[in-house]
Amino acid sequence: MFAFVFMLIAGFFPLLFLLIYASYVLKHKERYSEERRFSLAKKIIHTCEFFSNTSPRFFGLENLPPKETGYLLIANHQGKYDALAVISAMENPLGVLMETHQAGKFGVRQVMGLLDGENIDLTRPRQQLRIIRRIGERVRDGAHFLVFPEGGYVDNHNSILNFHNGCLFSAYLARCPIVPVLLVDTYRSMNRNNIFAHVKPEVHFLPPIPYEAYKDLSREETTQMVRGILIQKMTERLAERGETYVPRDMDAPMPKAARKAYEAELRANAKKAGVKQDERPQSGKVPSRETAPPEEPPHELTSAPLPDDARKANGG
Repeated sequence: MFAFVFMLIAGFFPLLFLLIYASYVLKHKERYSEERRFSLAKKIIHTCEFFSNTSPRFFGLENLPPKETGYLLIANHQGKYDALAVISAMENPLGVLMETHQAGKFGVRQVMGLLDGENIDLTRPRQQLRIIRRIGERVRDGAHFLVFPEGGYVDNHNSILNFHNGCLFSAYLARCPIVPVLLVDTYRSMNRNNIFAHVKPEVHFLPPIPYEAYKDLSREETTQMVRGILIQKMTERLAERGETYVPRDMDAPMPKAARKAYEAELRANAKKAGVKQDERPQSGKVPSRETAPPEEPPHELTSAPLPDDARKANGG
């Protein structure tokens, strides 16, 4: 975590200048092409990499479909640097699906705007479905999008957590190739405490999965297939370094900001319901303000179910 703080302090003025310029570009978006905005986003990312002493290495770029083809990138999630690592490798504009509260932070907001990314609220199923459909439509029209099906991370390092199948609905809607992306050691970039270590995370673009290979599968089956491919590649890569893959079949926790917002909404609704109950006359009974304990917030990307699909019990 110290590396992230050091990056903000050491790169304060260069990053501040770039982010102010990015805000200006977003206010006059019609003057700047998608390619020029993407180039500015990459300049911000390269500045972050410089001040965090990070030099990413890219493998399998030849596996990416042609520029004119829309496709969905499915990557594992390890830390703050993950999306930046994938974007840094791309030559063509790439959108990112990000949790609403994370995407609203200063700096992230500007980069997401430059990328024309999409924000998803993990506590609102209807909004999730709307965003996932929109991504599917954009990919069908030729856009490229990056999604983290884990929905978050929790010091999992090079272990891959459970995937949630909702975001795969975009691929079915767009009938597009799915490109598995394996991230190795990306958590070391900004989630480490040693600010002097030179980090070389890896981004592996694996062979794409064509629509014909998964069109007859349920979303859950496709999700597990992609996760299995990433786990197998991670196991092989770690074995080459003399390390052992540690499985962690668990769900990532909801981001703190999203959970706080959800709990605040629950309290507000409970208070409002209590007031309304007080206003209704009851025969000799004292109205109670006690409310049921809050249910566990929905932590998956919800989408319209396919015929044989079952919803799975959630990653600038």
